[in-house]
Amino acid sequence: ARVFIFTTGKDHFVRLYGVTIIIGVAYGIMWISVPTIISEYWSTKNFAQNWGWVIVAPAAATYAFNLVAGYLYDQQAILHPSPHDDEPNDCVGVTCFRNAYFFAAGMACLGGLISFFIIPKTQVGGKASDLSLERERTKTGKL
Repeated sequence: ARVFIFTTGKDHFVRLYGVTIIIGVAYGIMWISVPTIISEYWSTKNFAQNWGWVIVAPAAATYAFNLVAGYLYDQQAILHPSPHDDEPNDCVGVTCFRNAYFFAAGMACLGGLISFFIIPKTQVGGKASDLSLERERTKTGKL
């Protein structure tokens, strides 16, 4: 969605609305599916603790990504200063945020790849495997 805004190279706020809607819908779908994923992957025994860590992760990532986006913006502001002399560290245009958007898109792709490889497959056909019980059985040796 973030790359979509840079496809034609023109600066339109209409595209920004579309991208914002796409990201909002994806974020909403994620929060709808997370409780099911948590209860299936780790069972409901420690659901509150696992849910707490899932809630903390976006806040920590938001803080870190804001620092990176600010740094990338400052670098572009140095390279492309504002045409107005009264605001020397102000950058105007798409080029100011392009690197931050590509960084965020790259990290989203990396997160998708990591989750694809580290999350084990579950059984198909309505029989979801309880992975936490399977782990416990393998640890204790009771099958």
